[in-house]
Amino acid sequence: MDILAINAGELRDKIEFYTTTATKDDAGGYATSTKTLAFDMLCKVEVEPSKRTFEGSKVEYIDTWKIKMRYETGRIPNESHLAKFNNEFLSIIGVKNVMNRNLVLELTLVKK
Repeated sequence: MDILAINAGELRDKIEFYTTTATKDDAGGYATSTKTLAFDMLCKVEVEPSKRTFEGSKVEYIDTWKIKMRYETGRIPNESHLAKFNNEFLSIIGVKNVMNRNLVLELTLVKK
């Protein structure tokens, strides 16, 4: 399979990308954040095996997703966006422009 081509039939999942804005509370702190829809796209979602991390003496397992999507100018997500998939907000930890050809983007998402 060509890594620079995504067939239209593989783009089955809709993912929404949000920007977040910190909102001050009455005491002057930043207690809440407001999420605003930036754009949405059809993507190919692949579930990755859980990754094991160590926090001190605690072992945690992180759920990870690999997303493939078409490159579209003006609709390119970055690490500051939040992704919403299956009514869950996920953090973007990596954005890769496959072979720097501006055809396919590969994202890595983790559950926050």
